[in-house]
Amino acid sequence: MRSDSIRKVIRKVMDWVKLLLILATCVYIAQNLKQCGKTATEPTEETVTIYDTIPYYYPVARDSVVVRYETHRLPVDTTASVGNEVTFTTATDSVNVVIPITQKEYQNSTYHLWISGYAANLDSIHTFTRHDYTTVTLPPAKPKRWHLGVTAGFAITPKGVQPYIGAGITYSFKSF
Repeated sequence: MRSDSIRKVIRKVMDWVKLLLILATCVYIAQNLKQCGKTATEPTEETVTIYDTIPYYYPVARDSVVVRYETHRLPVDTTASVGNEVTFTTATDSVNVVIPITQKEYQNSTYHLWISGYAANLDSIHTFTRHDYTTVTLPPAKPKRWHLGVTAGFAITPKGVQPYIGAGITYSFKSF
């Protein structure tokens, strides 16, 4: 009888050792899977800047104001002609002329500019409108690890370690 009791004790110890080895293996696998599947926990942000070129040809002045008057000495050339042909040139002379300096204002929803001078016109303008596009990438949601459901595995019973199928609480090491 003594050998039977020793065999039972050894069998129980071996069952516990097997169970501990299975649990240790599961913990080891879970730790390795957790490290391999690490994802970013912080949101990432990426900004792209694009400049749109908008040409405006022959814009119309919104306002024109005389800023000041300047007096300049300009040469006067008197040329006498008969018909379509120049016949003779008289002596050149100079005269003081008052020239108005105007400031013209051009305005739109994308630009606002001023031009000053004598008979100054704006021929064209190109604006470079800046657009910033920001993309924020959020990390994936952390999966739930604890579940209620059908379980299968091995259980310790009075008869030793035996296969088990039933309902229970499970912890997911890896979802796939």
